[in-house]
Amino acid sequence: HGSAPSSEHQCSGPIPSSPACSHAGAEGWDCSLPPKGQCSQQRPEQLPAAVDEPCGRTGAPITARLRGYANSLKPRDALETALSSDAGQACLMVFALQTFVFACIHMHQLLGSERFVNAPGRPLPHESMTLRWVRVIDCLCSVCWSFFLLWLFRQLRQKRILGAHGKYLLLFAMNNLAITYMVAALVDFGQCHLQAGGIGRHCNGYNCMQIMLVTALTILVGEYQPQVFCAVCFGGQGAYRLLWALRENRPLVVQSIVCTSSILLILFPLVLYVEEIMHWQIGLSKCDTTADEDNESKTCVVLRKA
Repeated sequence: HGSAPSSEHQCSGPIPSSPACSHAGAEGWDCSLPPKGQCSQQRPEQLPAAVDEPCGRTGAPITARLRGYANSLKPRDALETALSSDAGQACLMVFALQTFVFACIHMHQLLGSERFVNAPGRPLPHESMTLRWVRVIDCLCSVCWSFFLLWLFRQLRQKRILGAHGKYLLLFAMNNLAITYMVAALVDFGQCHLQAGGIGRHCNGYNCMQIMLVTALTILVGEYQPQVFCAVCFGGQGAYRLLWALRENRPLVVQSIVCTSSILLILFPLVLYVEEIMHWQIGLSKCDTTADEDNESKTCVVLRKA
């Protein structure tokens, strides 16, 4: 079966016939390999630690193909996969619509007495009738956040950006949101202390601090535990807003929209995890099929001398 050794090896000595390549001529296998240890020129820098120059199909080095196959088997980030799926993109759209509803609520507050700084111990405007800047910040953040989520949904839906880019943009925007609410908390504490007679139950920056801490925690989850990001971000938002809608006395239209969107935000992460389990089972079945086929194929590999 053996032919003359290639010029890449420059090997001396007899070339044995390999029983594993009994049909070399039929399938195009090149099994002209020298005995182990008789090559005068080896190129270990081009090969992995356990594999020397391969014996495979002519013109297609097995080493390069194995490396490409190994790279293709690397699991994608769970958040990237979620943003590339229909359910993950639906979460973005529903989240954006719900955020826009709350932006409208903040706009309505700017038209009423809620726009003024409260007195420390009672839910009424302070006698100074000073504009409470955190109301303006809430409105601007909600509007910008809702439009950003809609833009991100459209970009992902139209395949203009990949899931990896979507993850980067989402976490970057959340980082800016956390910084904005940290500044808003300081501004609110300062206004309550200087312009409302002190920090009290109805005038403080604790609400902004809570939003900042929750957003920062969500960013950490997205960076280090992306497999649970959808449950924490979308599912947590849905559960919180659902409780808010049931507790607050709001118009029926607002309560209906918030409750519906909250339920969807809770359900869509469950759909994502069900899809992931199904894909995992399908992948296992394909791996079993591939393993059975590999056991029937014939492949020559030269191991480096220990």
